[in-house]
Amino acid sequence: MIKFRFWYQKNDPLYARLVEEIRRADAKGYSAIEIARVLGQSKRHTYALMRDEGIIAKIQRKRQKPYRIPDRLGKILSKCEISFLQWCSSHNLDAERTSEALKKEEKPDCPVSTAVHAALRQDFPKAYSKILDPEPEYSTSWQPRIEELKTDYTITIKLNPETNGYAAFIHELEECSVEAPTRDEAYYRLKSRYVAYSSINKLQMLPSKQR
Repeated sequence: MIKFRFWYQKNDPLYARLVEEIRRADAKGYSAIEIARVLGQSKRHTYALMRDEGIIAKIQRKRQKPYRIPDRLGKILSKCEISFLQWCSSHNLDAERTSEALKKEEKPDCPVSTAVHAALRQDFPKAYSKILDPEPEYSTSWQPRIEELKTDYTITIKLNPETNGYAAFIHELEECSVEAPTRDEAYYRLKSRYVAYSSINKLQMLPSKQR
């Protein structure tokens, strides 16, 4: 039983396919935080990947004024390792209008208010009812339950006499085959390949939904 906790390698042949599946998941209505949960990956890294690949708009490099947001939301975003501006950007929300909308309860007749609250419910369904609660006592220790990525597949790493390097592959998965100059690097590359392969399969199974 092997635990895979590796980030995606851009030079891996599966990386482009992974990005396309993330793009499709975004088009289906899944947020960056939801996609990170599906993949069992860091919210910060998933946001960065989507930003770098043009799925999420980049934040303009200029001095940003501080925004007042509910303390609970600030703690939750800190736990996710993304800033308020990044969260707004991931939902295509204007930060200033969002901070104003967060000062009040949801107004069904206000498009900005409904969009902000919909984004909160989408990303933080368990904490949504408490985010705007004025009571100061609150714990952000909750985390979505994500099972460790495991496999019982047969893995082989062997010396390739022709290249004097190492070949590593998973017998049951044709696409999970790599080569590297050392045994350790071959093992690392195979783990990374499996993470990409598994992530693509997870994203392909996501149903469409309305934002």
